[in-house]
Amino acid sequence: MLATNAVTLDELVRRLTPGVQEATIGQRLALVSAAVGDGVPVRYAFDALGDLKGTRVSPAQLRKVDAQALADYLESYDRLLRKFDLVDPQDRRWMAASNALESEWLRRFESVIVHAIYDPNPAEFAMLHNVMERLPGGGTVVLFNATSNVTPTRFAEWTWQQFVQDEQLANKAYPEYVSQVIINLIQPLGD
Repeated sequence: MLATNAVTLDELVRRLTPGVQEATIGQRLALVSAAVGDGVPVRYAFDALGDLKGTRVSPAQLRKVDAQALADYLESYDRLLRKFDLVDPQDRRWMAASNALESEWLRRFESVIVHAIYDPNPAEFAMLHNVMERLPGGGTVVLFNATSNVTPTRFAEWTWQQFVQDEQLANKAYPEYVSQVIINLIQPLGD
């Protein structure tokens, strides 16, 4: 969340990397399937390649540890992404991390509070670190996970208060019919 402007991690990535054509999940599935061929479960390859991209493991590093097949899959996947002028979401997060240091858009903000429901991977961590470094007031990370610095009760209170106070945030998080249920629940009985 930047100032009073709530943005998701994906929205932040898009703001920091305008004009980048990120591969959709369907495109990634097709490219991973083509990259690994028959005999390898696409689901496992999809997850493995995503993890490798998120941690910036290169084919050369994989070859050093005798993971030849995985190195070949990663090279093939990268080649297919380039062929179709697409970028993997993890690569885009690494780009966003680099762009955060020079972003004109971030100049509008003094500080950032990041509410994280899960632990960021290395690409996301680098991006958030650079955003905080860029802002004069730095930032705070509030974790809502197993190692969190926020109790489940506080998470529920924060979420509820934010949705009640900021209708736009509620509209982003919940479809119209759920928002109506919430509004009906907070109206006093008898109205």
